[in-house]
Amino acid sequence: MNKRSLALSLLCFMGLIFLTAPTLAQNLDDGWVDEEVAPPPPPEKTSPQVPPPAPAPQAAWGGRWPWTSSRLIRPGELAPLSSGELELMRNEIYARHGWIFRRPDLRNYFESQPWYRPRSNNAYYSNQQVEAELTSLEKSNLRIIISREHALGK
Repeated sequence: MNKRSLALSLLCFMGLIFLTAPTLAQNLDDGWVDEEVAPPPPPEKTSPQVPPPAPAPQAAWGGRWPWTSSRLIRPGELAPLSSGELELMRNEIYARHGWIFRRPDLRNYFESQPWYRPRSNNAYYSNQQVEAELTSLEKSNLRIIISREHALGK
């Protein structure tokens, strides 16, 4: 009787394992997460708030040639442009950083652009800041534009 009881218990135990094995395997895959129980709330943040990033230069806001602040001018891109367009292209690079234009024609043109934001009323100080902010890519593009302007006799 002991052997018979042991054999019966073993069969019942094996049947129980056989019936619960798929559920056990699923729970192992799910990391034992019960889908009916809500997850615990995230821990409270005690660290200070990170300040928002500085505003991007106005290059992202428009202009006729916005790519002059993000990539090098390719050979041939300046060939179809007039000297007036080259002048605007060159000054647009400065305008994206808030350059204050003293020449009335350039000031009026850029002030009519929705993306242009002059740096301040102090042209000398602001324009020095803009010069310091220009990226090496923008400086390279300025040299390329000026070279083309000289080639056209301006």
